[in-house]
Amino acid sequence: METLYTLNPVRKPVIDLSTTKIDILIPSCKDISIVEPLAKSIKETTNNDNCNFIYTADKVSAPVNRNACMWQSAKTQAEYVIMIDDDIEGFYFGWESDLLTPLQDKNIILSTPWLWGKSGRCAIYTSGAKSYTNTNTGATISCRTPTTSAVMAFRKADVITAGMRFDEDFVGSGYEDTLFMSMLLHKYNTKYFAIAESCKLTHRNERKCQDRDTLEHNRKLFFKKMQEHGIDY
Repeated sequence: METLYTLNPVRKPVIDLSTTKIDILIPSCKDISIVEPLAKSIKETTNNDNCNFIYTADKVSAPVNRNACMWQSAKTQAEYVIMIDDDIEGFYFGWESDLLTPLQDKNIILSTPWLWGKSGRCAIYTSGAKSYTNTNTGATISCRTPTTSAVMAFRKADVITAGMRFDEDFVGSGYEDTLFMSMLLHKYNTKYFAIAESCKLTHRNERKCQDRDTLEHNRKLFFKKMQEHGIDY
């Protein structure tokens, strides 16, 4: 049975977004003509003038693109980092405030939103075919299971400054994010991931840079890497 960590619900963030510096990373394999307008549209929904946007527009693998953004973020003064896939939509004014709220709890190392799929159903994507249904609209659900990497927020000190990166041995996309989250949970073995109750976004889940052979290759590599790192799955 998965152990859930119960947060005390927080209604109003104590994080002062008027002064807090945030890096928003968009690791993309799409053309710059698509990525730049996306970054601009997201920026228009933030209520923080201190948001710094970093993005790639390279047709490389997902881990290479993610790491490229993280290396650039390492050079900034931002306290928080939000990483967003380029197939996310539905941003509303104040979404970043909702997403960052769980990180006020020091037991939380990563926060993700509720994601609505193309079918219109609200779902939380977790690896290992595990999912958690919210039955209490006033609470934030937390767990020690890798969850979606499509949108995730964390303190820079916990992840980037601590040297955490995506494994670039993975081809295209698939499983590199599950390994990253598994290693993050392994590193902080008494802390949790959170699903921010009030943050709801849409994930088109385009599955870029991914085909059956690539996914099977990455799946086998994932289990090999987990064994090498001594992590149960």
